[in-house]
Amino acid sequence: MLYCVQVYTNGPRKSCRACHCCGVLFESIQGLHQLVLYSLDAVESLVPEIAAWRLFTDVMKAVKRSDLIDQFGLKSTFDTVPPEVQEKIYGAIEEVTKKMTVIEAEQMFMDCGIPCSRILTPWDCINDENYKDRKTLFEFDCPHYGKHLATQPQPRLSRTPGRIKWLAQPIGYETFEILNKYLGYSKEDVQQLIDEGVSVIQGKE
Repeated sequence: MLYCVQVYTNGPRKSCRACHCCGVLFESIQGLHQLVLYSLDAVESLVPEIAAWRLFTDVMKAVKRSDLIDQFGLKSTFDTVPPEVQEKIYGAIEEVTKKMTVIEAEQMFMDCGIPCSRILTPWDCINDENYKDRKTLFEFDCPHYGKHLATQPQPRLSRTPGRIKWLAQPIGYETFEILNKYLGYSKEDVQQLIDEGVSVIQGKE
């Protein structure tokens, strides 16, 4: 069983919400500087709350604010739900991580025995050696938008490989088909709607 808590680094907080499994969740404005902390234990996975509480207390030790557990009389992650408790928890973690780069924060948690890994940005994924070796991303010539990087279809099947026909259909791509086939509009009716600015058709003749 895997439990996680996200923290952000080097940036102002956009919003804070309670994480259902750990009680702590952070979001950054750019979404670029985040860590995910993991707690994985074969025995504790039988009791999710125990594992979640273990992770929470380890994180509070890492930021040297275990005193908040006693201050609020916290006994489980469910006790971290009240807004006033969360604000204190967020503030304590932010006070430490906001001064760090993601690499520094990652190392700090690892040094405290908390396995963690950063959340890769799109640019990180493009330049990741593992992704390159596995050919996770490939250049795809979309009929509507030209050449783009796309994720390989999953799962990869040798005898019947998946394919990508397009990245996304333009707005109005199926307008005529819906109006004509399902609503009974004639070509002339649809053209009138387009001329009046009521409807739009893109990507099809």
